[in-house]
Formats: sequence, structure tokens, C-alpha cells
Amino acid sequence: MDSDNQETIYRSPTPEWTLKIIDGFDTGKVFILRDSQEYTIGRKNCDIILNQQDMKASRLHARLEIKKAQPFLENLSQTTATYVNNSPIKKIIKLKAGNKIGIGDTVFVIERTGASKRENKINVKLIGVGACVFILMLVILKIIWNPQPSPVKLPDEPTPSEQPTVMPTIINTPSVSPPPTLAPTKKPVPPINKEKADELFRQGRIFYKNGNLKKAIGFFETASQYPDHPYASEYLERARNELEKKINQLVTQAEQAKKLVKNDRAKHLLREIIELLSDKPQDKRYVEAQNKLRELENR
Repeated sequence: MDSDNQETIYRSPTPEWTLKIIDGFDTGKVFILRDSQEYTIGRKNCDIILNQQDMKASRLHARLEIKKAQPFLENLSQTTATYVNNSPIKKIIKLKAGNKIGIGDTVFVIERTGASKRENKINVKLIGVGACVFILMLVILKIIWNPQPSPVKLPDEPTPSEQPTVMPTIINTPSVSPPPTLAPTKKPVPPINKEKADELFRQGRIFYKNGNLKKAIGFFETASQYPDHPYASEYLERARNELEKKINQLVTQAEQAKKLVKNDRAKHLLREIIELLSDKPQDKRYVEAQNKLRELENR
């Protein structure tokens, strides 16, 4: 793996998982994975680069992400499957320690590191003793602070002859019907299922990787209609932020080109701004880009 890829993999301070090649090319090679990081796997321009002789692997074959200390794997290849324990995966799956991942002729095994294993150990015996002591203390405090109340002596009731005779008063109260019970509103059913959401998310990821942020946002928006999808909303927000940044950069570049009287360059940039903001005709940048383009074309 080249130096750039190593810098990508080692940017997080705490190791969580390791990915080791156990069969195929480069057997014995180990990659250290960090929490809250994602890694692309393939033969070219990836974080984890496979041997170039592994022709069954695609240039961009799979994506592995460590999220909240748990690994998730996704197949990105359009021609070749990604296997987990000899079974092809059709959607994003959560991996477990010891799972074997097959990509082309290369087989990996994913393992949790020793440091994270120690962090996850729980002293069950100590917890049990602590729970017993806590319950015993609660019982003692209840006995001390909640003594049995002494019986209260009630005054002697008068005899029937001593009791005054009172005629009962009858009041006709109008009958009031109870307020109607409103039925609970049902939560709308998501318009797409998880399989469809996964497919849309994968297509959005392809456009996102290729820099077509507007199309990527469309796929991510539809995929996020399934509320339990683990990545759609996150990538939707990320793509929107990057698109805003790109539009602002184009606005600055267009202004500079206009000042330098590079009219063809300015026109090209203004048309690109209008295209990216075509679904937001009220945006100030969209209106200004149209006016400036019209001004340049009328010269």
C-alpha cells in the first residue's frame, strides 16, 4: 500500500479492527482500521489497494466503514460480487469478528484488535456483588425510614337517636356526554423498503464519487425516505454541504473571470451555476447568474 493510502488509514488515533489477507495475492498483509473511518477496496485509487494481478477484482470493488466501533461492508462493483463467508452480499451488511471477505481472488479475515477487546470485557462477578449490596441497602433504609404507623383512634359514633335527620336534596344535573376519544394518528408508512433504499443509496454513492453532487443528492433524498437507513441522511447532508461549497466557488471564479474580461470563461461558469441551482429559482445566486449571463451575451 502506498504512502498516501497509509496516511488515510492511520489518521485516527485508536485502532479498532484489522483486515488481514489470508489467501490469494499478498497473503499475510495486514491493514489497520480505525473507528469513524471508511475505506474503499479495489485495484486502483482506493484506500486498500489489491494486487494488480488480481484481475477478478474491480478497480473500485467494495467499501468498508467502521461506524460506532462496528464494521459495515458494501459491494460497489457492477460486474463482480463481494463475498462474506462464501455468500455474495446484495446490500450493506454488518460484519462480525472472524468473517471472511472474498474480493476477486483475495480473501481477507476481519478481526477486532486486542485493545478494543479489553475495553469490552465486563466483570460480571463484580457487577453481581455490587447489585446485591445495593439491594440490601435499599431494604435496610426502607425499614429504618418507614416504621409501621400507629392506629388512629376514631371518635365514638352517635347512636341512631342522636343523629339529626336530614332530608336528602335531589339535584337534577344535566347529563354530559364524555368528550369524543380521538384515534391516535398513524405514522405514515415509508414509501420505499430497505432493499430499494439500499439500491438508491448505492447509485447515489457512484454519482457522489464521480463528483455529480446534484444527481447524488436526488438519490440520497429518495433513499432517506426509509427512516432506518444507516447512511442515506448522513450522505445527503454531506452532499448538500459540498454542493453549496462548489456553487460559492463557481460564483467567485465567475466574478474573477468577468473582471479579467475572460467573457467565455465567465459565461461557462455562470451557465454551470444556473444548472446547479435550476431547482432553486428564488436563490439570489441563481438570479444574479442569469442577469450577468444576459449582460455578457448582449455585449
